[in-house]
Amino acid sequence: MNLENYMTWFLNYVDKFGNTPKIVLKKEHSLRVAENMNNIFNKIGFTDDYVSLAHFLGLYHDIGRFKQWQVFHTFYDSKSVDHADYSADNLIKDGLINEIISKRNYDSLIYNAIKYHNKLLLPKNLSIKDEQIFSTKMNLDDTIKYSFDIVTSLYSMAIRDADKLDIFKQYLLSDYFLKTDYLPVSDNVSTSFFNNQNINKEDRKNLNDVLVLRLSFINDINLTEALRVIKKTDLLQKIYEIYPDKENTELFFEYADSRLDQLITNNHSHQYVLVK
Repeated sequence: MNLENYMTWFLNYVDKFGNTPKIVLKKEHSLRVAENMNNIFNKIGFTDDYVSLAHFLGLYHDIGRFKQWQVFHTFYDSKSVDHADYSADNLIKDGLINEIISKRNYDSLIYNAIKYHNKLLLPKNLSIKDEQIFSTKMNLDDTIKYSFDIVTSLYSMAIRDADKLDIFKQYLLSDYFLKTDYLPVSDNVSTSFFNNQNINKEDRKNLNDVLVLRLSFINDINLTEALRVIKKTDLLQKIYEIYPDKENTELFFEYADSRLDQLITNNHSHQYVLVK
């Protein structure tokens, strides 16, 4: 993969949708997620072919967002389409990828990783059974040939992590993400959070619920390196310092921080979060 070629295509494609704040927001998000993927795969020690595919997936994971805005005038999936399904279909089924890269043996992997990046849970077949993938000496093409599901699992999990890292960072970049209605966190959201469970979007009743749902992302991080990035950059503490409603959320921030430490400690010898 040639980084310059697929980066240039992406920027030219996005330019077609104008330069409104909503479009710029999604473009910059995609660029940061791509950088997150690049950094995570480099830090783990993957070779350039693995890193290039990771960067590509980060850049294109939300490619359908731009058409979603053009067609439906909203980024709310509930009022339009599932943006991950839409992105995967736009890129692979609708053939956009034919304009970007000529090599076609990554299509199924790319489609699955993008399609599942926003789902509450990954399909059961997408699970890393062991950590051999992190020490393989085979090139990416050979690994895909012999271990397609494991490689697909790796990238599917990584793009979910990289996306969540940037969702945390967005709190530090825009006042929009700091909006609150100063209401107590709803019971269902609170119960799921303190039980280390994924929170259903349908359980959200107020803006503090939205914050807590995002704090619960800690429990859905798959690669230990992504957890270390959150800790090293002190993301949770920085968000807490600027979040306006500390009274209703302090306990949730404290628990998220302790949970982060626990997960890093439990998995210090693993690249993949094996011990929840």
